[in-house]
Amino acid sequence: MKQSRKLALILRVAAMIALGAALVPVLSSPAEAQAAVTTSAASPISTTTATLNGSVNPEGDSDTVTFCYSTTSSQVTSCGAGSTLFTGSTSPATGSSVVTETANLTGLTPGTTYYFNLEATDSGDTTYYGTPTSFTTSTEAPTATVSAATGITTTGATLNGSVNAEGTSTTVTFCYSTSSSLSSCGGATSTAAIPPTATGTSATAETATLTGLAPNTEYYFQIEAVGSSTVYSSVLSFTVTGTTPPPPSPPRRS
Repeated sequence: MKQSRKLALILRVAAMIALGAALVPVLSSPAEAQAAVTTSAASPISTTTATLNGSVNPEGDSDTVTFCYSTTSSQVTSCGAGSTLFTGSTSPATGSSVVTETANLTGLTPGTTYYFNLEATDSGDTTYYGTPTSFTTSTEAPTATVSAATGITTTGATLNGSVNAEGTSTTVTFCYSTSSSLSSCGGATSTAAIPPTATGTSATAETATLTGLAPNTEYYFQIEAVGSSTVYSSVLSFTVTGTTPPPPSPPRRS
């Protein structure tokens, strides 16, 4: 009898223990925070350089930050083989706030589209990526060369020079002034060159004929070429020679 009662007590205790275990909540590890990675537009961009931009929020971790870029879009989706890697400006990124990232690229090919992305690898070796973005480098800047003025008269002259458009349609203008401080055509009088547009990748001869100039006056002139970027030639000068003939005398009265 005592033995049966003892057995019943043991079974009751075991049941209570089992029930208690079932009621105890299972504590699970908190989900690991994922780094927030943003790839932003590249800026500034030139013929052979560009600055990549982006940001990373490590969410309390320490993340290794890397940009990747390529001329093939598929290679930067997850910074795969074939892309070029470039360490972010702040790597590792730490803390739980947004960290701005940049990378300055040089030696790029003019007139070429590049694709890039930003990746962040956390302390657990998990990598997160931004959204692939692209930019196109500028074409080569045009070059402008000014030559000596010709055909100088008492009131006019012909301005001369040449422009290499470097493959981009380029608008050409001569500017002139009596100021010896002429620079970047500031404050000067402008006149369209002939031809007004240069194209191709070799030098195009340019001229402009001026009239109505003041006699015995020194003029300064240069070329402005507007293509993939705006450039100016050096400055030359010429002096209008002679004097204008005096007006005819009124007829004498007899």
